[in-house]
Amino acid sequence: MKHESGISAECIAASDYDGTRLYTLITRAPKFLDAEFEKHRMLSSNSSSSRAIPLARTIDQVLADPFVPFDVRRNQRGMQGDERLEGPELAGFQQMWRDRAAATAVYVNGLSSEFNVHKQTLNRLLEPFVWQQKVVTATEWDNFFALRLHPAAQPEMRILAECMREAIDTADVVERDEDDWHIPFERPGEEAMSLYERLMISAARCARISYSNHGRTDISYGADMALAERLLDDGHMTVFEHQATPLHRWDDRSHTDYRGEMWSGNFRNWVHFRKLIERVI
Repeated sequence: MKHESGISAECIAASDYDGTRLYTLITRAPKFLDAEFEKHRMLSSNSSSSRAIPLARTIDQVLADPFVPFDVRRNQRGMQGDERLEGPELAGFQQMWRDRAAATAVYVNGLSSEFNVHKQTLNRLLEPFVWQQKVVTATEWDNFFALRLHPAAQPEMRILAECMREAIDTADVVERDEDDWHIPFERPGEEAMSLYERLMISAARCARISYSNHGRTDISYGADMALAERLLDDGHMTVFEHQATPLHRWDDRSHTDYRGEMWSGNFRNWVHFRKLIERVI
């Protein structure tokens, strides 16, 4: 689903094992929502990064397609306004916002030219206007939707949650056997590779969300494997949480809840690759 503001969510993999469903989504939303999103610890996620994306690319995005607020409320006490700006007044606010985005992009470009400062610093000044992409995988979504679909939620977050809810509700779910795997970004024909290769390549493609080039199809097998091995060696483990297999072995669980259901970390009835890397290798 894509909202007219540019916020969107797409389900790229959906798996079911014995009634427990695991979904992997790609989302696009204003970067300032990142702090709210990452409070939900049942969701495994990786995101496009201000430290990874080249400054020139960020400047180009801000100039061509900045995030512009679409639900703007008048000032009042409390966390959320009640009265929306509409018509010419809203249009005027949005134009001034676009002007500020463009001016900030020009200013940041000047700082870069004058001082040759790294992107990890200068990209921060552009974050109010930047879009962020995430890859997110989870079995548990109820708490996220209960909070983020609520009328009191930040308007942009509520729209993102609506897009995510629709993406999940309309996903094509694949029934998995106990020895099958949920592997985001896997392409036709790659099932012939070894399981280790399939999982590592998927992890590399999830990691490329940091650079916003996860959708590229021209990256070689060797480059994907090298990236995944480097991430593993350096201890960057979150990208190995999007690939998962049904949790049916007692010794793979982290705990059993009061209902008797098995868990592995934040996944119920599934265990992600991060927990099984040594076994798969």
